[in-house]
Formats: sequence, structure tokens, C-alpha cells
Amino acid sequence: MQLVGPWTLAAGVDTSSGDKLLTDAGVCREVTEVLAHAAQQHVAEISKRLPGTNIILQIDEPSLPYVLQGGIKTQSGWGKYSPVEPQIVATSLQSVAAATEGFSVLHCCASDVPFELVYSSGFDAVSMDTSLFGDELFDVIGQAHDHKKRVFLGGNPSSLDTGLTYLSHLARRIGLSAQELSATIALSPPCGLVNATMSDARERIERLNAVSVAFQEVDL
Repeated sequence: MQLVGPWTLAAGVDTSSGDKLLTDAGVCREVTEVLAHAAQQHVAEISKRLPGTNIILQIDEPSLPYVLQGGIKTQSGWGKYSPVEPQIVATSLQSVAAATEGFSVLHCCASDVPFELVYSSGFDAVSMDTSLFGDELFDVIGQAHDHKKRVFLGGNPSSLDTGLTYLSHLARRIGLSAQELSATIALSPPCGLVNATMSDARERIERLNAVSVAFQEVDL
């Protein structure tokens, strides 16, 4: 299940005056409350229609770093809205993550994902675009492993061998076995497949699955 997060909503929706919802702390709280309730109801409905299914709640927050840093532009485009305090953001996200008793993941396709804040908010995993990260990715995965959290690595390897080489490099640099790394990460498309054709989407998913399964048998 994929839903837009409260802070990306607040940063992207205009009020009647032309400002963003982000300018009103009370409205932001209401957005969070309504979204958490809607997510809970949606999870319950899907669970009823698909009994026995393991549901993952994915909250999309591409604007989250800019909300925290004060990077959202005002209506004129000349100014920027004030940054929102991390504790306020964390409390908000915590209520959304708690909307499901199952697995929850926050997706953020930015180069400065606030990993610690997301994990402290109760999410089980962070989904990211690996092409936006350099050597800092080693620390991100290592910390997730130590705290028993997971990282969804968004990528599109061109072949099985390319994918295995990349994951083997990560495991060696972090100091994990293939099995330990496999228990900490999951492979996914970088930012969804909405712009892909059906055949292309199927091919990407099948390739990622093949890499994931084959890597668990690699002896490092």
C-alpha cells in the first residue's frame, strides 16, 4: 500500500490564500491525524479483501528533507518557508507509521534522507535511490543492520552479474556476509514503475528478484 506522507502533502497543497498548508501548524496536525486514520482504515479494508496477505505500508515523503531544512519555496518563489522542528516531524510520522501493525517503510528519493529520524518514528525500513548516494551508503546500511532495521535499495541493474557484483562490493565494504546483508536490505525500483511499460516493469522486477535470490547463495 502506497500513500503520500503528511509533510509532502503539507508542502504541496495550497490553501485558499495561495500559501502551502505547511504555514499552519494546526492544519499540519489535522493532515497527519486524517492521514493516519485513512491509512488504518485502508489497511483494514485491504486485509479483509485479501485475507492472509502480508501488507506493507509505504509512505512517500520526497519533500521531507526540504521541510526539515526550510527548502520549500513560497508562492512568489523568492522566499522559503521556515524549517519544521525535527521533533514535530518525528511525532507526526510516528502516528502514521503506527497506522498498521505490519511492516512499514518510508520512501524518500532525495540525497539527504533523514534516516535516524525515520527509524525513530517507528518505520521498519527506508526506501531510497542508490544512485544519489556515494560511500555514505556503507554507513547507512551498517547502521540499519546494527539497529535491526532495513533499507530498500532502489536500483535497476542491467544484468544479474552486475547486480551481484554491486551487492558483493557493498557486503565486503560493510563487513557483512551475503546472508547478513540480504537480511538487512531489499531490492526495489528507484522511484516506482509508474512511467514504465508493463513489459519493462515486469522485466525489472524479475531481474531484481533474480539478483536477490542468487546473492543469498554467494560465498564472500
